Amino acid sequence: MVYRPERSAGIIFLLLFGILVTILISSALPLGAASEGRSETVCGAMEVSTIPDPILIFDQECVYIDLGILAPGTIVEFNVTGDVNFDFLVFDSQGLSVYDNDQNYRSATYWEEETVFEDMVGSAIWHWMVPKNKQERNWYVVIDNLAHYGDEGQGAQGGSSLQVSLDFWFSAVDNYPEGDAWLLLELKSWEGNDSDIWDNDESPPDPQFRVCVDADGSNIDCFNSPTWDNNWTLGAVWNLTFDIPDGSSIINLTIECEDNDALNDDECDMNPIEGEWKLYFEFNWATTTQADFNGDGRLDNDTSWREAASNWSISVTSLEEINALTPPIASVTAAEHYLYPDSLEDHGTKESGGSDWPVYLARMSAASGDVMVTFDACGSYDPNFPIS
Repeated sequence: MVYRPERSAGIIFLLLFGILVTILISSALPLGAASEGRSETVCGAMEVSTIPDPILIFDQECVYIDLGILAPGTIVEFNVTGDVNFDFLVFDSQGLSVYDNDQNYRSATYWEEETVFEDMVGSAIWHWMVPKNKQERNWYVVIDNLAHYGDEGQGAQGGSSLQVSLDFWFSAVDNYPEGDAWLLLELKSWEGNDSDIWDNDESPPDPQFRVCVDADGSNIDCFNSPTWDNNWTLGAVWNLTFDIPDGSSIINLTIECEDNDALNDDECDMNPIEGEWKLYFEFNWATTTQADFNGDGRLDNDTSWREAASNWSISVTSLEEINALTPPIASVTAAEHYLYPDSLEDHGTKESGGSDWPVYLARMSAASGDVMVTFDACGSYDPNFPIS
């Protein structure tokens, strides 16, 4: 065999040239062509009974929760809290397939738009009725923390990890068909035992309350009252309103009382049962619209805690009745900035939401064409919706 080095070199050159051409052609392909081979969206799967609290969803990921087979007319109550923006989506099996296949799902044909919230953040409670014009079928909630190919660039697009807490209630009955059910809890009176030493300086106690609410065994929220300094007795000084699942029935209240001492917060016993200091009350709001209850820690001969007695009332109400109950507290101040003297003029008040709000006229500077004022509305609040 005759060795021909010049031919071997030519073959090697052609092979290298072919590889180089292939690389150049591949790199010249448009990005869209590469994305056509993109895998379908794959979400983590959960069932209602196995949901962790919270659910952690990384950036550009999603989770779907199987609500199970639901009959038409079933009431589903959602209690949702998320720490960053995300999309809360609800589909049946057909709609979920469209979402999974990266197709455009933003249509009433595929999602249940009445219970869809795009770009959601914070906390919300609402209920949804399974459509009566659809047969019994599986339903799914999708928690979307990604830029989905079928979202038309709408809603949240991800960008960071997400933590979501979820609670669900299911009921075949809407116990408040008039609208959205709320409960009103009212403190009627409170009296501390003046035989106890509450504070280190032997001054009267500074009572404050914390109320935790459960609906059919699931926690709704906990709420804190203001503090009333140096009071042996309180009258009807506080009320609390909270949204409840329309499909629930049994509400359990846990009421804690503490003396807001400078050095330590002493628990105050409002329970007449020995060994207990928290006050408990169970209320079936589906059968009873109003109830009074009380607790007196002085009756149990237990001196482990400071002792007090209290009277309360709870009733079913609506958001409209709540808004009429107590108007928002308007506390707004505006003042001139020292660089812009004579720039503010009081123009009286304007009624809004049952409260009178101050109105000011601000004059622009003739020299600079602008104005600067100091503004403070931190004292404004709605007593019907306390911060939990």
